[in-house]
Amino acid sequence: MKIGLGSSSVYPLSLESAFRLSSELGFDGIEIMVTEDKDTQDVVIIKRLIKKYNHPVLSIHAPVLIMTSNVFGRTPKEKLIRTAELANDLGAKTIVVHPPYKWQVVYKNIFKGLVESVEDTYGITIAVENMFGWSLGGKEFDVFYPSWDPNAAGIRSITLDFSHSASQGVNSLDLARSWGSKIKHVHLCDGHSQKDKFHIFDEHLAPGKGTQLVKETLEYLRDIGFDGYIVAEINTRTKTKKKRNKILKNTLDFARAYTL
Repeated sequence: MKIGLGSSSVYPLSLESAFRLSSELGFDGIEIMVTEDKDTQDVVIIKRLIKKYNHPVLSIHAPVLIMTSNVFGRTPKEKLIRTAELANDLGAKTIVVHPPYKWQVVYKNIFKGLVESVEDTYGITIAVENMFGWSLGGKEFDVFYPSWDPNAAGIRSITLDFSHSASQGVNSLDLARSWGSKIKHVHLCDGHSQKDKFHIFDEHLAPGKGTQLVKETLEYLRDIGFDGYIVAEINTRTKTKKKRNKILKNTLDFARAYTL
């Protein structure tokens, strides 16, 4: 079981900063979130960073955010295929992707088949992330299809994100027990329940700083033989360099304490 650092954890710092910090703190590798930053899209630049820091890319997060609407093409299918090509070129074994929004009519109808086809074609795991509904004006909206829960779509591989679970108001340990061996990837973080509160974003706190049973869930995954990657995905954008480094090192230590 390898512990990685998500490049989003050092946002808005550069991709090279993420490589350097991941290597210096002792992570086993890095997850690259493909963004509008050209460095995250360029296989030549990334291979140079892999060599410079002797640090592998474990996984790639596909460009699914609003800010990446023009990255790797305009359609979700293009984006997923190009992400798979990048992952293969870099030796990454896992891709993280979000389920479709309900208003993505074409995409939601082809999503499951597309994911399975790309997995089989490229020999890579595409782990669909659990998401969370939005709360606006006192009303709850499940904006993902067919649900915030990727298991509802019959997906083969799942990414468990603790912060997203918190925002949905569900228990990650219960999800882990329900999904079992379908969990192929983990985004290590924490959060407070935002159910019934105004929200369209989640928190991505360090583990132990929220209300999720992170320790118990990691121990459960260890005990059932989970052999995927655990990637720290923490929001540190308002932190000083010293505080950021401490938070991420503590997250690494936390992961190792409950997975070894």
